[in-house]
Amino acid sequence: GVNDGHLISAKKATAIAERMQSLLDDGTIRKEVSKYQKDQKAAEKANEGKKIGDDGYLWIGEYPASVANVKEFVRFCKNSGGFEMC
Repeated sequence: GVNDGHLISAKKATAIAERMQSLLDDGTIRKEVSKYQKDQKAAEKANEGKKIGDDGYLWIGEYPASVANVKEFVRFCKNSGGFEMC
């Protein structure tokens, strides 16, 4: 992918965690996850009978999202000391 090998410093990881936490606290994440999940369900329905790679296949059906996953990512960022994308 285009982000392979990209390094996130400890400072940047902490900033990501703080920003994501503020979006959790104000309800933005919950609202966006809800919209995403509706789009994902529609994609799953549209993908019925299709295989990955078929023309018109909607990839959003393959990438679930949840508030719990965001909370886990916030914890990861806070405790990571920085990380590398791979």
